[in-house]
Parts: sequence; C-alpha cells; structure tokens
Amino acid sequence: MATLIEADLAHTYPAAALEPTFVELRPSQPTAAPASALSRGRGGTFSATVGEVWFADGRHARTDLIRLNPNIDAYSLDVNGVSPRQLSHYREVAWADAPIRPAVMWQAEITAILASSYPQVGTAELTRRLRASGYPLGAGELREHEAIAATQAAIWRLTNGLELDTRAVDAPLRGTARIGAHPSGRAIATEADGTLNWSSQLPSGEAAYLEFEFAGQPELHGFSFTLGTRTGRHPITFWLEASHDGWSWQPISGSTVSLATPTGSQRVHRRLGLGATVSHARAVLGSVGYQFYRLAATGPSVRDGLVELEGLRVEVANASRYANNERVVYLYDHLLSQAAGALPQIHRNEPPADPHRYGPFALTLAPATILSEQAFVVDDAGHQLAGPVAPGKAFYLTPLDPAELDAVQLRLHHQPVHARVLIGSRSPGGAGEFTPLVTVTAAAEADIFEQIVPLKPRPLAEVADNRRNQK
Repeated sequence: MATLIEADLAHTYPAAALEPTFVELRPSQPTAAPASALSRGRGGTFSATVGEVWFADGRHARTDLIRLNPNIDAYSLDVNGVSPRQLSHYREVAWADAPIRPAVMWQAEITAILASSYPQVGTAELTRRLRASGYPLGAGELREHEAIAATQAAIWRLTNGLELDTRAVDAPLRGTARIGAHPSGRAIATEADGTLNWSSQLPSGEAAYLEFEFAGQPELHGFSFTLGTRTGRHPITFWLEASHDGWSWQPISGSTVSLATPTGSQRVHRRLGLGATVSHARAVLGSVGYQFYRLAATGPSVRDGLVELEGLRVEVANASRYANNERVVYLYDHLLSQAAGALPQIHRNEPPADPHRYGPFALTLAPATILSEQAFVVDDAGHQLAGPVAPGKAFYLTPLDPAELDAVQLRLHHQPVHARVLIGSRSPGGAGEFTPLVTVTAAAEADIFEQIVPLKPRPLAEVADNRRNQK
C-alpha cells in the first residue's frame, strides 16, 4: 500500500523551489522468460509506417518499428547500427551487456518512453495526452508513423546524443531594433512562442525598423501582430523588406499596411501575394526566400510618433512550423520531458492561472498514472498531466471544490513493464553484429494504489504576508 512519507506541504502557484512531498510507490516486478529464438527478415521491404527525422546537426535518419518473429515490435538502440541484409537471429541479453553503453545509464528512461508510447499506447490516447499537456495539435490526430518516429528519436537522443531539430521555421534567431540608417541597434529577444515584441519612437520623416534573421531562407506568406496600448493615436504605415546579407534591403510588393487611427490591442494581419518573397528557385529545393527580413514603420510627417507591437509572427510557406513533422516534435518533447524529467522545450498553450494549487508532490521508485475524482493533476506550468508521471517529477493538485476539501484521494495506476535488450547475429546464439534493439513487455494487469493526500497548509501568499509582517 502506498504511504505518504513527508507531511510538510506548501500551497504554491506558480511553482516554488521547494522539496516535493513524496508519494511512495512500491511496484511489483514483472516476470518474463528471456526472449530467444527471434528472427528478422531481410531489410528493405516496404512498410507503411516508415518515417524520416532530421536532427539539429543536419543529419537525418529513417524510422520504423523493427518487427521480429514471432510478433515482437522493437526499436533501435543505435542510429549507427547495421541493418541485416539476410535472415538474422536475435536473442535477449542483460542491460549491462548492451552493446551501446549509454543505454545502460538510461535504462529507466528508455523503459518509461517505451511504456508510454506506441505501440504500448494507442495513437488516440497519445493524441489525448498531448492535447491535455497543452501542445497545439489542432484538429488532427497522431498517426502511427509519427508516433514511431517520435519514440525512436527520443531513444536515440538518450543513446546517441542526437537532438531532434525542434527549431520553429518561423521563429527568428534574433531581432534588432533600429531607427533609420543608424549603424547601431537594440537587440530584441525571440519569445518562447517564436514571436517578437517591439516598441520604438517614430521620428518625423524617418522610418524605424525591426530586423529579424532566420536560420534558413524561408519564403513568407504573411505576417501579423497586435498593437500595444502605448501606440500613439496617429497614422502609421508598415511594410516588409527583405535582404540576402542584412545590409542591402528591398521592399516586398504588396506588404504595406496603413492605419489612419490605430488603437491599442488592434490585431493586424497581412497576407502576401504568391511568390512575393521568392529570391530564386532551385530544381531540387524549389523556391527559396531570404535569410533576413525587416518590418518598417513610419509615423506622422509633422511630429514624432510611437509604436508598440506585441506577438509579431511571420507565416512561412512550409506546411509545418518545424523541419520535422509538428506532431513528431510535440510527442518527442512530451516523451523526453515525462521520462527524463526534463523541461519541455516546445511552447505550449498556457492554462488559466489558478490560486488553489497544492504541491509539489513526486512519486518514488516507479512511474504511474495519477487519477482523482476530486482534483486536477497538473504540472508546474498548470497543464493537466495525462499518462504516466515519472518518479521524482513534480506534480500539483488543484481541488475541484477547494472550499470543501481538506484532503484529496489519489488513485495511482502503475503498469509493470520489462524492457529487453536484443542483439542480432547471422547465426543463432552468435555475437551481436547487427543493430541492438529494445522492446517492452507489460504485465497483464496494472498495480493500483490508493493514497489520501491532506491539503491543510495556508496559501503561499498568506505565508509570505505573515513573514513580511514579522520583519
């Protein structure tokens, strides 16, 4: 039975730098006979779930489930492994004997990734978990080849140190605010969601510029922004310019927006004509845009003005915001943040603030899905947690009726799993010479633990007020 082993809780929002209260989980260990007499057919046959991922260093690799006989689905442990070109034989070895050494260090995290992704978890459930965690999926649903690609990329991140390219194509590397042709400028940081914020004086008879640079040469289809409340109530004209080198600029046809009486919080969206930002075309890559763009603004001609922009975003011609498929990027980020306890790197939709949040809490020993009919289970950013929560990862409780509750009952679902390392050779029982694989076996039934968590501390704001009064 699970027990609460620390009693001192803190009511926090946002998350404070506090030691979590641990909820003890003592899982059962699945038992499974060693896998042997497994075989793999010759590589290169067609599969409907083949995918491709691009890494941050420019390399790319094909992904797919590796299907062994009889009825074993596995993933690769080594992106540099050798694929057999003939009938090969696989057998299980201990994790300590895994041919790729980082796999030994990351055994628990790899096991958690396999246990909480495809095919152990269906694509419909994975889609639900991503939406609950705040990833902007839209109306689409995760597909099998996308789930496989994300899972494989997450494993290679741990075993080979290869990071998936998760940079947003429409997110500028950097921005620079400049007035006229002045050689010096003010650096503008790119926000977490890939947008830019900018405020500037508009000297009479002179233009102000917000320059931004991209990693590649994107072709743009449009741009949008919201006027800040500090924007002057005077005429403002905006237009877009492009450059190959950041020095010589040319205006983009059809990009001009003229506002006679701008107002704060006014949303501006400008679509560009087809091919408006095409610099040249290549036979293989198709049309190519520019690496540097800038938004120009001018105010009234008789006096100085002021402009403030929030959330400036450009629309790229690519179908995806990323070099990789969007859903692959989201699931990759989700799996690593859940299994390895890392912070999510992808911008997620922000949930509304809630002052009635208790925590942090953390599980011990093993991952579990945390359910409650009395409270929402959320992470430190306020996103509802769906699926297994890794041991040591902070979670928080938001009671459905905080005025009536002084304790919340949790139900912890732990699915015992056993991850297996498989090595392949030309002959049965031979030394490993092909790509090492990993697969997971789950117990038929989940372990279910009940835990009552008291919610008695005062809100953090009250504690802070008392401390100030004491001083």
